[in-house]
Amino acid sequence: MTVLRDAAMFGLGATLAFSPQMLAWWAIYGSPLTIPQGEGFMLWGASKPAFTLFASRNGLLSWSPIVSLALLGLTLLALRRGPARALAATLLLVFAAEAYILGSTRDWWAGWAFGGRRYLGCSVIFGLGLAALIDLVYAWTLRHSRLVLAGLPVLGVSLFALCNLSLTHDYLFAEIERGASQPMRAASERAALRGVGAIYDTIGHPGAVPANWWFAWRAGVAPERYDAVSGEELTTPTGRRGEKYFIWLDDPRWGVTGFGPRTEHAGQRASLVEGTDARLVLPLRKSQRLRARLRLAAIDPGASLRISIGGVEVFTAEVAAGWHSYDFEVPAQALSAGFNWADATQSSAIAWGSLQLWPDGQPRPAFAGATDAAPR
Repeated sequence: MTVLRDAAMFGLGATLAFSPQMLAWWAIYGSPLTIPQGEGFMLWGASKPAFTLFASRNGLLSWSPIVSLALLGLTLLALRRGPARALAATLLLVFAAEAYILGSTRDWWAGWAFGGRRYLGCSVIFGLGLAALIDLVYAWTLRHSRLVLAGLPVLGVSLFALCNLSLTHDYLFAEIERGASQPMRAASERAALRGVGAIYDTIGHPGAVPANWWFAWRAGVAPERYDAVSGEELTTPTGRRGEKYFIWLDDPRWGVTGFGPRTEHAGQRASLVEGTDARLVLPLRKSQRLRARLRLAAIDPGASLRISIGGVEVFTAEVAAGWHSYDFEVPAQALSAGFNWADATQSSAIAWGSLQLWPDGQPRPAFAGATDAAPR
C-alpha cells in the first residue's frame, strides 16, 4: 500500500507541475497533450539516440564529457550490491528511454542549442551518477593511499619530461630562437597542443568514445574523422517537394578513403582517384530507395567503374572522357539507417565531381550543363 500511495502522490505532483504547459497547449492548439511541431516531428521508427550522445553536432557527451563520468558512476552504482542498486538501474533505463525519444525528433540536434540541451531533464540522473563516482574514487583512494602518493610524483615527472621533449623538438627544428631571450608562451602552447594532438591521434575526441572507435574500425580511418560526419543526414525526410542532397567527393565528410583533395579537371571542381579503390559514406535517417546522379570524367581511356553499397552492386558503367552525368538508383535493401558504406572500384584513373541524391518519387533535379549517360 505504501508503494501505491507514493506512486499516486508522485503522479499527482507530476501532473500539477506539468499543468501550466498543458493549459498553454490547450489554449494554443486545442489539446492539453500534443506535439506543437506537428505529428511528423516525431520519427519513432528512425531514432538516432547515438547521435544525440556522441555526434559533434550537439552530442551530449561530445560537448559535455563530464556526463560520461556521471553515466559511468551510475553504471557502477547499479552493479554494486545495496539499496541504491535498483534505483540506479531504473535511472539508466529512464536515460535510455530519453535518448530514444530525443533521437526520434526530426531535429534531434535541437537547432542552435549548446550541446545536449534537451537532456536537461536528466540533470538529477547525472548528479547522482557523478556523486556515486566521486564517492567510489574517494573510497578507493583512502584504501590505496600509499599507491596514490607513490604515483603522483611519477605522473608529475612524466608531464615535465614531455614538456622538455616538446622544447627539445622546437630547439632542434629552430621553432624557437637559440641562445636568445624570447617569449615562451608560444612554445608552452605548442607543448600543450602536442599533448592534445597525441590524444586525438590515438583515441579521437574523448567525448565521442566508443562511437568514433567503431567508425574508425569500419571505415579504416583515424577516430578523429568521426567528428566531421557524425550528425550529418542525407535526404532527411521532410516531405518537401524537390528534396535532394548535393555533395562533393573531395569533402572529407563523404569521401572517406581514396579521394584526393579538391582540384580542377577540364575546368570543373573534382577529386582525383588515381588508384583502384575508394570509399564514401552515406549517412541516412532511415532505409529508403534513392535516386542518384554522379558526375564523372575518365582521365585514362577505357575507364570503368563499379559501386556497391552493403554488398549490393548499384552502379556499373564505362566512363567516358569529359564530364558526364550518370543516373542510377539505389534500392532500399542496400541502405540502412545510419552510416552506409559505398565501395567504388575503378579500372583506371577517374575524376569525381558531385553526387546528388534524392528520395525516389521526387522529381529529378535539374543540373545545368549536364550530359546524361545511363549506366549499364
